[in-house]
Amino acid sequence: MAAPDGWAGLTADERAGWVKLGRVLNRVQADMIHSENSPLSGDEFAGESLRRVLDRPGSGFVTSEYLTRVLDANRHVDRANGEHAEALLKREREEYARKLADIRAVLARSIRARVNEVSIPSRYRREGALIVADWLEGKS
Repeated sequence: MAAPDGWAGLTADERAGWVKLGRVLNRVQADMIHSENSPLSGDEFAGESLRRVLDRPGSGFVTSEYLTRVLDANRHVDRANGEHAEALLKREREEYARKLADIRAVLARSIRARVNEVSIPSRYRREGALIVADWLEGKS
């Protein structure tokens, strides 16, 4: 017997999974007919048998409501993680700016301490060095 058209695009593992699920459905329906003498018929019988197959643990099927709850929870966690990362980044940037300002101040003091007529005889070069020191401290 040839496989139905819908099966043409499925892998052997996918087909085996559907066959297994069909086997479970047949077993559930047989139990409902023979063991329980189910009063359900037609669509109600089919719906209840599908519910029993798909609603059991490990069936691999999940409801759209469940997926919506999972997505909402993930969205909440992602938002919280993003806010935490932004706060951490802000603190790190502030710390970096503070350290950079400290380093610039040390360099500016060092330049000013060494600027004199002996170390830099040219008046314009001394003024240039002092301008650099001011720039390092953010004064100009």
